[in-house]
Amino acid sequence: MNRVAFFIDGFNLYHSLKSNAPECRWLNIKKLCEKYINLDKEELVAVYYFSAIATWHPDPMKAVKHNKYIDRLRQENVIPVLGKFKEKSIYCKLCGQVFKSHEEKRTDVNIALKMVSEAVLGNYDTAILVSGDTDIIPAIETIRSLSLNKRIGVLFPIGRFTNELKQCADFSRKITTSVLRECLFEKETAPDGWYPDTLD
Repeated sequence: MNRVAFFIDGFNLYHSLKSNAPECRWLNIKKLCEKYINLDKEELVAVYYFSAIATWHPDPMKAVKHNKYIDRLRQENVIPVLGKFKEKSIYCKLCGQVFKSHEEKRTDVNIALKMVSEAVLGNYDTAILVSGDTDIIPAIETIRSLSLNKRIGVLFPIGRFTNELKQCADFSRKITTSVLRECLFEKETAPDGWYPDTLD
């Protein structure tokens, strides 16, 4: 049986949902992954979720909601791999002021390392990347250069398609809103605004 591991770019997926299906953010990622494999012929061996907690944000509820979501994912045996935010200074040429901002770090590196290391260890036959970020392409190329006989697929979040990433994969598909709506956690536990009022 073909062993499949998913590697979820949490921010790429979240911002896709926020822009295109904000009511579907209370998403059961494991169930979503199962929708995009053939469970009769393929075994889902691991789902890795890569993200970071915005503890710096002035609205503390953002971190609370994100932690709640990660805890719910853990109950489905989704494995979180968390990076960090780094403070940076941004200079505005128009007004001459310096503003403080935060930049998420490590997620791309964490995805790349996990995809490559799990391939080398022989822990999957097929890897499916859920992202539209071309920064992950070097990891795919590295797996190929090692002649590990792994298949690499890409599952594009809504509005995140890139032809460059598609061309370097063995196969690709696009997430649809209809599938998202089939893969939500229970409404009763969802944070405000993370679940649709009605499911058509």
